[in-house]
Amino acid sequence: MTINQFSRLAAELADKPAAVRRAFELMAAGDLAAAADAAGGRGSDAWWAAEFFVLRLTEHGATEPPRFTAAEPVRRPATLSLFAD
Repeated sequence: MTINQFSRLAAELADKPAAVRRAFELMAAGDLAAAADAAGGRGSDAWWAAEFFVLRLTEHGATEPPRFTAAEPVRRPATLSLFAD
């Protein structure tokens, strides 16, 4: 994406209603549930407009935030203990 393309996309987003901008920000942060609430539900006009901006950015190489899951506890085998009983 060139700087000019980014500038045009940013200006286009700035002209959208607040619900679209907020949903886009929440999508960018990875909070799809809050984005749906801000847009008035998945499938609403604001949702699709915000998703369109995300799609345009990802087509130009931007990445979506990683989806984190709870880590599993570290399991240490007893054989690694230096002071085994």
